[in-house]
Amino acid sequence: MDLTLRDGVTLQEAIISAKQIDEQSKAAGFYQEALDHVARQGYGNASFEVGGEEGVDIVEEFYMDEAKPEQQQTHDLSLVQDIQKGLQQSVQALN
Repeated sequence: MDLTLRDGVTLQEAIISAKQIDEQSKAAGFYQEALDHVARQGYGNASFEVGGEEGVDIVEEFYMDEAKPEQQQTHDLSLVQDIQKGLQQSVQALN
């Protein structure tokens, strides 16, 4: 990302303005450093456990081999049939 100064604003003015905004934010109870720290902890806690087979499934989902359209059609048909079966069971349960 490129950061540029607004037209008519010098670097010195931008720095002074940023410091004033930082002071006002802290006076209002906003601490960017604390927010950054908590965000880092959250990302650290969000570890994803992917097993061997799951990893392959994830890769195949996003990087499908275009040379195997019949395999995709079979998978899609199976998925549609599963959805239809689930819907039919839901309707039967309500009747």
